[in-house]
Amino acid sequence: MGESGTFSSDHFRIATANRHQLDQPRDSLSALNALSLSSGMPWEEAYRLLLQESHLSGFLPDEPFNVRQLLKEAGYVPVPFESTDSCDELAQFLRATYPSVTCGIAKYVQPHSSKEFYAAVRRLETGEFAVMDTLDTPRTFVKLCLPSSELGIPPLHRTVLEDRSPSSCMEREHLRFHFFQPNPHLRSTGDCVIRAYCAVFERSWHEIVDLLAESCEYMTTRLNDVLTYRYLTRDFDLTYHEPILIGGKRPRGKTFCAYLDHAYLDGERIFAILSPSHHVVGIVPVDTPEGKRYSFLDSWDSTENYIQGFYIYRPKKQQKISAPPAPMTGQIQSGMTVRHPSLGTGTVQDVDTEKGRIRIVFAGGQSRLLLETWVREHCEIST
Repeated sequence: MGESGTFSSDHFRIATANRHQLDQPRDSLSALNALSLSSGMPWEEAYRLLLQESHLSGFLPDEPFNVRQLLKEAGYVPVPFESTDSCDELAQFLRATYPSVTCGIAKYVQPHSSKEFYAAVRRLETGEFAVMDTLDTPRTFVKLCLPSSELGIPPLHRTVLEDRSPSSCMEREHLRFHFFQPNPHLRSTGDCVIRAYCAVFERSWHEIVDLLAESCEYMTTRLNDVLTYRYLTRDFDLTYHEPILIGGKRPRGKTFCAYLDHAYLDGERIFAILSPSHHVVGIVPVDTPEGKRYSFLDSWDSTENYIQGFYIYRPKKQQKISAPPAPMTGQIQSGMTVRHPSLGTGTVQDVDTEKGRIRIVFAGGQSRLLLETWVREHCEIST
């Protein structure tokens, strides 16, 4: 359908909802842009919805699973659709098959690539439909999602994943390595930056994910990245140190920990960058049978890797991270007020005790379905 490589047409508009004007080819960023342009939702609000999915799943925001959950939560459902590489044919299909809809989200792939991205579809004042995206490139549309409210059908149910089992690394602890898995669902999801900050700041996985997103001004969804973690090291005054040499060579992790035992005596905590994998890890003083010793806190043992560079954090200087709210005891009931860390104040609408979920209505009529355990741990609840 359509001539290969021919994409630009009267039914395409270059547009972005991100104030950073990003055009990075990443599925999660393209999904946020598509959702914002399609529904009129502000970028930050769409990003917070994606963060909510990240908290519920235990995957980082840029994981495709969270993107699929985001579209479900926003009320978009897939409709029967034959793939096409023509914006004109996509617009004609919508006009002929769904004359009453006003917007949609189209998934597409680029030539010679298996990665999937998203573009917004909106009805213009002229009555015609236009595809909106940050780049004008050849692509093939493979899936179309439309608002369930405009189709008169129920929204899709979210997918609930089971938590992972504890890692066997717990059985391989030693003086310089202690098993540390702050991910609430025990997932190893390529989130070493988050684990390292959890160890250094002594904060939860949820808090660090939110802090990283806020520190980079909701610019990117790839939070486990060298560019992203530099935002938080800047915001919380971590000082960077070039790699040290011991015996004329860069030390391995175990040797570096022994060096820290004597070099830092005031409770300093270390955010270390390792090579050759560019893995990062938190190295902190730990009580051991031999006294307080510096040790790697991580979900796997990387103490044989070389230290590439490191940041030093002194807890006594840290004042910016507020303590989490005290968990509420007792039953949560309809009508109670909930203060969410990113969505603001809302009211409990319904409690599903069987599935352990709570539906909360926030300002502007936004309705969100959250896990009760997560709400108790991270939200302030009052009658």
